[in-house]
Amino acid sequence: VSVATVSRVINHSNPVSGDIRFRVLNAINQLNYHPQPLFSQVFRDCRSGRSSSPLRTRTIGFLTPDWLLRKAQHDDGYYSLVLAGVQQACLQNRYYVTLVGATPDLVEIPSIILENRIDGLLVEGQLPVKLLQLLIRRLPIVFVDNTPSDLPASSVMPDVRRATREVLTHLWQMGH
Repeated sequence: VSVATVSRVINHSNPVSGDIRFRVLNAINQLNYHPQPLFSQVFRDCRSGRSSSPLRTRTIGFLTPDWLLRKAQHDDGYYSLVLAGVQQACLQNRYYVTLVGATPDLVEIPSIILENRIDGLLVEGQLPVKLLQLLIRRLPIVFVDNTPSDLPASSVMPDVRRATREVLTHLWQMGH
């Protein structure tokens, strides 16, 4: 079958006979094919005569040392809550979150970032300055619970005073 026929099956744009649709879908399953949304967006823009706007994946990366990811998996009471809050805020705004664990010696940009599969990056924990400098040149970054003074990026900090007050109030109410 032609590329146009495959496109019609995938996009449901024009009728295709049942036999051909079955053959195309069978080939898609056998090849484990998945459309590339970024390529599709560029193609649609070109076909419609619009200039291609900056590509958006609606995905935010969350880059953190791998030991923090492991810690959050065991519901440590802090990092797991940070991740849950990030996930909730992203979902409310129709964004996805991709977790990226970094080893202490990581100095190259992870492939998911090099391949432009995320729109922005949240950075939690201490990572090599050289890596952070490379990342800041590629995409918007917000640091979580960390404010590097020598890097031009925004940060989000916890309200430690309020948290301390809530913990102490809870302990006093329990009679401690």
